[in-house]
Amino acid sequence: MNRQQFLATIEAAWQALDDAIAGLDEPALAEPGVVGTWSVIAVLGHVTAVEQQALRHIEQWQGGEPLILLSGPAVDDDNAVEAARRRGWSLAQVLAEQRDTRQRLRAAVEALSDDDWTTILTVGDDKMSLGDVVAGELGGDSPGDHAAEHARQVLAWRLAR
Repeated sequence: MNRQQFLATIEAAWQALDDAIAGLDEPALAEPGVVGTWSVIAVLGHVTAVEQQALRHIEQWQGGEPLILLSGPAVDDDNAVEAARRRGWSLAQVLAEQRDTRQRLRAAVEALSDDDWTTILTVGDDKMSLGDVVAGELGGDSPGDHAAEHARQVLAWRLAR
């Protein structure tokens, strides 16, 4: 996936998530059980945390730092830490963090050249492009689809409730 395709994919995924929560009032957004025990607010915080990790990968690469990708149980542990960090946040706080992260991630990807996006990196024992790292971090059913995957879960929850 090239950089422009990635940007189009995440913009569409963000729109899908925004559409999935449209019209829900704050009590509905705080209701648990959307994804496991998570509420919509918790799902939004999770999506934002994953987007922040993708942004950190870009920043680490720009700073010449090694990239470390989480996998297996470490992903679940990180999800739990991030969910706990946001527990008790207001909807306004979660939405403000989401807006800021989206803007920063969009700007960071737009600032990369196509050559930057395709730069091959060594990540652990693997070699992959910066674009594959970033798009993979935001993978759901496909690269860059993470927010849209959660949008589908929110829609399924809305139908079931």
